[in-house]
Amino acid sequence: MEESTQGSEDGLTAGQSAVAHPATSGVGEHYPQGPQPGNGQDHGRTLSNIGPASAAASVEDICVVGDPDSWKLIAKAWSNSEGWMKSTKGLQISGTGVLVQVTTERCGQVAEALCFVPGATLAKSVINFPPDADGQAVESEWDGTWDIHQPAP
Repeated sequence: MEESTQGSEDGLTAGQSAVAHPATSGVGEHYPQGPQPGNGQDHGRTLSNIGPASAAASVEDICVVGDPDSWKLIAKAWSNSEGWMKSTKGLQISGTGVLVQVTTERCGQVAEALCFVPGATLAKSVINFPPDADGQAVESEWDGTWDIHQPAP
């Protein structure tokens, strides 16, 4: 998405403020930060997607290459009104372990971290319900997320 900066002395569009890039702080180079939370402006991203199906439903021009389910969602929290999102995903590497990716996004700025957990595996996170009033077992339900299992030492 291209935005016009015509008529703006600082090169920013309406609703944007400048922040110094960490690597060039003090050098005078600035990057657009985007709309601030709470000002009623659209952040331009759907923060609540939790998988390929929800992304396809909310993003009309989504393009996918490769297996969109290769990264498994471990946890996610977001606020559309405040423009932030935090997620943790895992990628199972057969016979080796799990690569874990943590993403934090606030007002269009993204920070990510990767960590490899040797020997770990991913398993579906299951909600186990207590027996019903008659003492009958209630079927467990998958909550759509995954857990990391570390082998015993």
